[in-house]
Amino acid sequence: MVKITVTDDVKKLEQAEYVVCNRASLPSIFDDDVFNICCECGQKVRERPYNPVGPKRICTECLPILQVLQDTEATILTTDQQMKEVRDGLAKDDEP
Repeated sequence: MVKITVTDDVKKLEQAEYVVCNRASLPSIFDDDVFNICCECGQKVRERPYNPVGPKRICTECLPILQVLQDTEATILTTDQQMKEVRDGLAKDDEP
């Protein structure tokens, strides 16, 4: 099981090792995503424009492989803003 911590501590977010991103080939519920490159596989990834700048970008397909290779579990950080955006975006998809 992966533990997800919600924090708005900018310093803690900037010190993260990775920002986990979806590959750009996957659909998104947001119109203002920005694009980057996965540090492991080189695939184009999408992320939110306010993500911290410092951490490396890693796609959702490479993260589990990296965890197995390093024999570690990821500590996932997210923000209230990200949680709200996802919740609102998913609710919008449920509307008729």
